[in-house]
Amino acid sequence: MNDKLKQEISLILRSDVFSRLKGQTHHINTTLDRHIISVALVCKRISSFLKRFNAGINEDELIIAALCHDLGMSDRHDKKVFPTHRDLALKHGERSVYYAREILGLAFTEREEDIVKQHMFPMLRPPRSIEGWILITADKFCTVWDFLGCALNRLPFHKKS
Repeated sequence: MNDKLKQEISLILRSDVFSRLKGQTHHINTTLDRHIISVALVCKRISSFLKRFNAGINEDELIIAALCHDLGMSDRHDKKVFPTHRDLALKHGERSVYYAREILGLAFTEREEDIVKQHMFPMLRPPRSIEGWILITADKFCTVWDFLGCALNRLPFHKKS
């Protein structure tokens, strides 16, 4: 892992917005911060597997997008930001981009922005990159796992049942 990636990861994980996610229940059996980290780890696993087949994956952008994809959920109880559950589902990606730009500034790329904004496919348009598809897959996998209660306790960072 290069120094730039380490620095960006540190900025995200130490940010005020990420701190607000800690302890917020998500998908019944986990918390938002744990879900985000699990999604990033699953993205890394999928990426490592696909790299064996020379898939042109920008793993750094994928990991940053994964760590930012649900930052906007920190405002989920603010009815001024998300008046309805539908608004939350459809627009938290845009809010996540807002926070990612606040944390990372210009280091947050347009590609990472697209990956984060479109991670709620099929409710939104499909992503334009393989990294976007990987994030969608990892997020859906972790969401199902979260709802199952992590019965096998194989994913890290989840509450023990």
